[in-house]
Amino acid sequence: MKIYKDFNFSKISYLGIGPKGKLLIVEDENDLKEVFQNDKSKIVGNCSKIFFAKKRYKNIFYRLDGIYGKIEKISSNRIMVGGGVKFSKFLKFLIDERITGFEELVGIPGTIGGMIKINAGAFGNNISKNLFSIITVEGKTVKKDITFSYRYSNIDKPILFAIFNVEKDKREVIKNRIEYFVKKRSSSQPLNAKTLGSTFKNPSMDIFAWKLIDDAGFRGYCINDICVSKKHTNFIINKGYGNNSDFMKLIKLIKNKVFKLYKIELELEIEIV
Repeated sequence: MKIYKDFNFSKISYLGIGPKGKLLIVEDENDLKEVFQNDKSKIVGNCSKIFFAKKRYKNIFYRLDGIYGKIEKISSNRIMVGGGVKFSKFLKFLIDERITGFEELVGIPGTIGGMIKINAGAFGNNISKNLFSIITVEGKTVKKDITFSYRYSNIDKPILFAIFNVEKDKREVIKNRIEYFVKKRSSSQPLNAKTLGSTFKNPSMDIFAWKLIDDAGFRGYCINDICVSKKHTNFIINKGYGNNSDFMKLIKLIKNKVFKLYKIELELEIEIV
């Protein structure tokens, strides 16, 4: 196990905001047992959807790596992926192995475990679509015994491994599809900004959070360096020196005004710790 006693979480936060604290890199089963002896342990994955609201924590944060950062073919139509595998690494494996079915998710910066837990998705596809089963500290659970919906699952334990059903296609076809979705994403999202992606869930299939935020007058609105993106109003960005207090104030302001105008309670897509 690698231990960082005074780790600066702002270096890995996609918003660029985070405290200094203890970070453990869990690499095998023995490491995992040690971590779970502490009831204040918290998995942070790739920190792409986690917002650190405090300046100091008593929690011990950990990330999965080692055996949990590997990808393995277990049959001609199934692969096992560690919960700590970044989706960018997974996508490279998919291209190399000519595996299709995940192209719409290109650009999502999470780890496989975190993406499954929130049922991450884009352009009509979700990470759970090709899922066969997961393995947590409590053992194996098949997909049919898990509840998935829009940006939700009822999984309450860290995902150590995921097993996916896979299909193959021509490598050039897969690459072309990925390129298409990269262009589509970059045309509407501030991909180079410091951001946690979509801040709020869409209230329904035909009511979009970005539209409510835009109509409420928040496009480009800032509290110091924390701003609503002009390119996509459901993305809150850090222009440089924003802090956790400014971020929380902006979230609260948006929620209150949207509820006042439309009687709709916006639900967060990000996780606040």
